[in-house]
Amino acid sequence: MGTPTLCRRSTDETATHDRRHTVMTTPYQALAHLLHLAQREPVPEDDIVLTGADPVLPTNFLLGTAGAAVIAAAGVAAADLWYLRTGRRQRVAVDLHRAAVALRSDHYCRVNGAPPPESGSPIHGFYPTRDGRWIQLYCNLLTRLVINHYRVSASST
Repeated sequence: MGTPTLCRRSTDETATHDRRHTVMTTPYQALAHLLHLAQREPVPEDDIVLTGADPVLPTNFLLGTAGAAVIAAAGVAAADLWYLRTGRRQRVAVDLHRAAVALRSDHYCRVNGAPPPESGSPIHGFYPTRDGRWIQLYCNLLTRLVINHYRVSASST
């Protein structure tokens, strides 16, 4: 498999832009690629259900596809752990619309009708990479975990 490209709508330009990259246009293709990178066998069709379709948001990027594939891969890993523990299989189901919204949850989250307070992470955001692509550093969770750890430590002493 080629180097993955963020899921985006297939056009003549993107389909032929660079043969070293794999353009993934369905959530099943993106999930299969993630599982391949993790050196895991493909998931049987009966064990995974991905519903909905892009475009979920008005962008050239297939955010529902990308989000659903990542969430489904995490679900497959959890289902694998469950199988090792119990010997029973689980079905993984992800909705593309909900996955896209989850990727942008910081834009939709409300606390008492208002946006939540800032997390305090100065490096959270999108950054260009040297090869012309982009990476998102999502540091809010880590910042909150560290802050909560110190709060609990301080209150227990």
